[in-house]
Amino acid sequence: MSTENATILASTTGPIGWITFNDPGKHNAISMAMAQAVPDIIRAFELDTAIRVVVVRGAGERAFTAGSNISSFDTVRGNAEQNHHYHQINESAYNAVYYCAKPTITMIHGYCIGGGLDFATSCDIRLCSDNAVFAIPAVHLGLGYGYEGQIRMNRIVGPSSGRDIFFTDRQYSAEEALTMGLVLVPVTSDH
Repeated sequence: MSTENATILASTTGPIGWITFNDPGKHNAISMAMAQAVPDIIRAFELDTAIRVVVVRGAGERAFTAGSNISSFDTVRGNAEQNHHYHQINESAYNAVYYCAKPTITMIHGYCIGGGLDFATSCDIRLCSDNAVFAIPAVHLGLGYGYEGQIRMNRIVGPSSGRDIFFTDRQYSAEEALTMGLVLVPVTSDH
């Protein structure tokens, strides 16, 4: 199986299903089209009996994903109805990964910000390079953060660290993410 959309790729290698956010020029910022593609990709992997694990990653050298594509917020979140629709699409994508019938792993390098961190916490296992940077900038942008995403994060890091992540807009290193239990093992990057 190999599915290509300009900004999201789905492919298989033996028993591994790969989802790749593929817009490195924009740090793999997640567009609505990318989010809308995720549930169908996950469904196809679930139906493929050869697939044993699903790996989510970002293309390029600088980011897993820098979160939602905020440059389109005026058109996709401009009013309450659009914002509700935007939230539904993204939550469907996160839930597809979270409830996937097969184990899911995130391979994180560089930026893992906002919606990217929501995808990461939707996976069963999070691995990262030692150059990974984690943050939730919603508070800085004056945006609310989805309830479901807060629950997923707090289940992993606990309510105290979760509040720090959601309320401060602070960036966390790979070592800090390891200490709070967000990731398993930071892997030394080659660059």
